[in-house]
Amino acid sequence: MAKWLKAAGVCGSLAGLYIGAGFISGAEVSNFFAKFGAAGFVGLVLSAGLFFVSVYKTLSICRIKKISSYEDFGREVFGKLAVFAELGTAVFLLVLFATMLAAISAFCGEVFGVKGLYGAIIGAVICFSVFTRGSKGFLTLNTALLPVMIIGIIVICAAGFGFSIGAVSFARPYWILSAAAYAAYNIAAVIPVVTTFEDLDEHTIKYSSLSASVILLVLGGLIAATLCANPGITAQIPMLYIAASHKFTYMFYIITLFLAVMTTAVGSGYAFIHWISNKIAVKNSNNRSVLLWYVQCAFVTLVALRLSLFGFSAFVSKVYPAFGLLGVLQIVCIFRYNIKKD
Repeated sequence: MAKWLKAAGVCGSLAGLYIGAGFISGAEVSNFFAKFGAAGFVGLVLSAGLFFVSVYKTLSICRIKKISSYEDFGREVFGKLAVFAELGTAVFLLVLFATMLAAISAFCGEVFGVKGLYGAIIGAVICFSVFTRGSKGFLTLNTALLPVMIIGIIVICAAGFGFSIGAVSFARPYWILSAAAYAAYNIAAVIPVVTTFEDLDEHTIKYSSLSASVILLVLGGLIAATLCANPGITAQIPMLYIAASHKFTYMFYIITLFLAVMTTAVGSGYAFIHWISNKIAVKNSNNRSVLLWYVQCAFVTLVALRLSLFGFSAFVSKVYPAFGLLGVLQIVCIFRYNIKKD
């Protein structure tokens, strides 16, 4: 039973990182998959498969080599590119954390009328309370929230579900590039987090990686099918438009969206704090180091809160695209490493 609970926690952490605001909103699924029609569904299978292989191989390397930090993983797998990958990923994690706080701020403003930085402060306080509990708090949160998010997406999709993919040619390769780009972007956020997991056995690695990939495939497929069945939607958050057709689904969507943003914020923030902790060799072994861990958590949260003032749209449109290269680098290095070892 304990093995399955641990696998569920790891699976929840993986899923919580890619089921963020973009995924729940339908914007990511629309841009990367649904717009290609039938080819997009094949692309979704390709993306989920690439996600599974990359995560499974990463966790296996960490288990065999006794790795529990992204720095050690980088030195083992990236070689001469380790410094570039490590610094780039650290910046990405901080930016991702700040972006999710900005998303929470925008969410609170749109839904509850909470203006200014107050919404982001609420999110920052919740994240800080989880950070102070270390990896246990992180895994517990994701284990508890994942079922709620899955049910929420299913309920929302049921409100506008259909299956009308239309006639789309497979001749042009754009759908393949789009699927690969989506996998690379998510892997850039996931790999730094999973390398911090410790004491995972083969059972946990296999089933958590597979389960998270299946969740990505099924939920992404449901959202894509729903969007294809409602082609006239021009709203920036298409799933919100669909959910708004019923009061119950609208409320469920609001809850699901908030939880999705929180899991991504916690995952990216925790990974960045863990990176800083390793750099200054802080361990939770005595009262002094526990205090320093709290200080780190507070400092990172405040920095991300300040960065969130740039706004959600600014991050997504101007900053995010550059970090897709990190995912590509990680995928290439992971596959190259395994080929050499084989």
